[in-house]
Amino acid sequence: MEIPAPLLSGTITYIVLTLLAMGAGIGMGITGKMTRDNSMVFTMLAFMTGLCLWMFWACCWLHQWHILIVPTYGHE
Repeated sequence: MEIPAPLLSGTITYIVLTLLAMGAGIGMGITGKMTRDNSMVFTMLAFMTGLCLWMFWACCWLHQWHILIVPTYGHE
């Protein structure tokens, strides 16, 4: 069973955006715009935010993919 294309492309998008946000936190820690502790907190929050947003999006997408209640038509 293969993964549906919209689910795969959305997942890749969320991974890229999460990695960019985490990279921004690490970069600000390296350049000194943030303290090391704040940089670690920023990076962890970026990861958790990306994960939670992806899970919410994936659940919404999967619930709409196969609808449980389908219309039944009478035999005419």
